[in-house]
Amino acid sequence: MPKVGPFKAASFQIPTQQTEDMYFKSVNDTVENYTRLLSHVGHDKLDLPNRDCDTGRETRGGEYALTDKTYAHLVDQLSSKSSDPLSPGLRADVVKFYADLNAPIATKKDAKAWQQLREQLQILKDRIATPPAQPAVQSQ
Repeated sequence: MPKVGPFKAASFQIPTQQTEDMYFKSVNDTVENYTRLLSHVGHDKLDLPNRDCDTGRETRGGEYALTDKTYAHLVDQLSSKSSDPLSPGLRADVVKFYADLNAPIATKKDAKAWQQLREQLQILKDRIATPPAQPAVQSQ
């Protein structure tokens, strides 16, 4: 059978020993990390760093186009809900993500979307985080 056209997928090459070792190490590292994180959940100590799962680097504007798109969508959602309180942590994370507006953020490719995003960011920066209202206690 020829290894061209629709049969090209049949030309699979067996990974080298080095590639196989790297794969198993990666899987083992992932399982160890996941197990460690699960143990933290049971002790209320879970702290997940905001990292790009594809690159392992800290998430920031312009680092990964899909992340830029996701943050732009988040900002759109958050800025349109003016009556809902915004947690200080979430607000700080979004502001930190867009700290360097000179970064090659994917949203800049569309001038209208970039202008809208900048306006929405300003809304979030100006918005004061308010705690949720506590139910009134009735006296007897």
